[in-house]
Amino acid sequence: MMVRNAQNRRTIALGGFMGVGKTTVGKLVATALDMPFVDLDAQIERYTKRSVADLFSSVGELSFRAMEAMVLNDVLDGPPVVLALGGGTLHKKGNAMLLRRCADVVVLEVAWPIVQQRLNHSKERRPLE
Repeated sequence: MMVRNAQNRRTIALGGFMGVGKTTVGKLVATALDMPFVDLDAQIERYTKRSVADLFSSVGELSFRAMEAMVLNDVLDGPPVVLALGGGTLHKKGNAMLLRRCADVVVLEVAWPIVQQRLNHSKERRPLE
């Protein structure tokens, strides 16, 4: 599967630990490239009508990761987007292999003290804190 649009673009997938700025950077890149932005966690929440934190606590990480892989496949089957991945998406071998084939993957990194500061100031409840 090679995801392309009329301008011969591929999906751009942004990975990295929670709090590194995948969503913020993704929105900026999407605007700059005039591409749609998709947040994988938000897509999962939209499909399940439950928060990621709730899914983690109620069905566990393994079941959550299976749902995440399914939603990721759905997104990659569509038109090219700028995609903010969940913090653990790339840790599942199947996801990483699929993304290598179907998208340009960029992993964001920031210094650990910055991540801690962002997570401490975030109103969002993160599943692995």
